[in-house]
Amino acid sequence: METNLLVRASFVTNKFLAIDGSYNGLFAPTNHEGQTWVAATNSGFLSLTLTDRGRFSGRLILGSATYSFTGGSDLAGQAQVVITPANQSPLVVVLSFDLDGVGGNDGVVGTVSRDGWVATLRAVPAAAARSLAGKYTFLIPGGPAVPAATEPAGVGAATATLTPAGVLTVSGALGDGTALNSAIPVSEGGEWPLFKSLHGGRGLVWGWVQFSTHSPQMAASNVHWIKPAGVPLNALYTNGFAITRSLVGARYLTPPAGSNAVTWPTTNGIVFLDGGNLSQSQTNQVGVARNRITVLAANPSQLGLNVAPGNGAFSGSFRHPATGRITPLKGVVLQLPSPDGSAGGWFKGTNESGSLRLEYLAPAP
Repeated sequence: METNLLVRASFVTNKFLAIDGSYNGLFAPTNHEGQTWVAATNSGFLSLTLTDRGRFSGRLILGSATYSFTGGSDLAGQAQVVITPANQSPLVVVLSFDLDGVGGNDGVVGTVSRDGWVATLRAVPAAAARSLAGKYTFLIPGGPAVPAATEPAGVGAATATLTPAGVLTVSGALGDGTALNSAIPVSEGGEWPLFKSLHGGRGLVWGWVQFSTHSPQMAASNVHWIKPAGVPLNALYTNGFAITRSLVGARYLTPPAGSNAVTWPTTNGIVFLDGGNLSQSQTNQVGVARNRITVLAANPSQLGLNVAPGNGAFSGSFRHPATGRITPLKGVVLQLPSPDGSAGGWFKGTNESGSLRLEYLAPAP
């Protein structure tokens, strides 16, 4: 220190205090019109935790690999991380944190790039979602029953539980029987990134899903599902496929004792079976009693279903006319307002999947 020494201090508001916490999101390339182009080689999942000092740590899933990373943001909320895997090209992650709260639910945006591709990144802050907490079921529609050999006709179906703390647990399967299980935090606005890497990282399911207090209570305009060709030990769709579907879901309310999970009159149901190597679709009028769904007339296919009233999942079987074998059926009840309330699911044929739809049949006037 010396006589006449001038010390000048500048104080900056710590904006990270308002946005620290966990973030989860997805990345995929987009074209000049903003359309998303998902592929297993350049699309994936990212999560990170941000401290009130602007430091962060996280993980990135791309293909079969999970990469951990750490870094720090500058005072403007900008950061860049270079991930350098052994014997692979580096991944460059550019992050922009919403310090001023002008991005809505876009807590973190940026890019992920490697070699010749650049993917757009978006991640939302995890938060409690007390008003949305509860049980849900959802369906991912299948493709056309003819020809079902090119893509699954089966309807993907899952149960989901959202805790008051905002953690969503999903349990179910895609339309060819591929398991779909995850546990992921949702945002304060009820948005969550649906993601699972499949088939050793060569396939995936990817899409943003939005909860709502209105019907339907869960929806996504685009869920991308990719299966590569030549998946071993799987006789279904050996040529692979890449499809996009619209997910729809509803809050599930456990029925009172003695009541049915299906909300429409107990003798007014129709079960449709399509695809799955059936020579023609099957239609059966069914009734519901004590959460068991049974055919009301002659039942040569031995069709029967049982609904688990605790979560809305159903299981059952029928005798496949082409193979003669008892074939399992899986799916969930969807408690949308009547007459839309229904159920959907899937079964496996010899080399393709089939769909099950349970719908309300309005009585004749």
